[in-house]
Amino acid sequence: MSTIHGKVNDLFESQISIEIVSPIYSKKIEVIVDTGFNGDLVLPEAVISELGLKFLFRNEVELVGKTIKQLNFFKGQIRWFNDEIIIVDVVADDSFLIGTNLLKRGKLWIDYQSNEVLIKE
Repeated sequence: MSTIHGKVNDLFESQISIEIVSPIYSKKIEVIVDTGFNGDLVLPEAVISELGLKFLFRNEVELVGKTIKQLNFFKGQIRWFNDEIIIVDVVADDSFLIGTNLLKRGKLWIDYQSNEVLIKE
């Protein structure tokens, strides 16, 4: 059984480190676990460009508060449980978020007393 370890940051957000594997190179980044986002991954456009991720399409998306926004979608790869490389959909926006689609293979524990975040396969 594989476990991803993270922490609860100073803003009480659940934070984990992931490795993005791109055609250019690999990069470790800190992302916030967003249980209100049912996709895979959100990254800033500058990071997506730096990694050389493949553009898929542009689509209108409804965000929190019924805000409508045009966003670009990309295809990427991350190292996940047991160092398995999986393909993920990446949305370009201003945040570093990981969504619940990637959590469906595991269980999420957040302990605010010890500031510990665990995702177990």
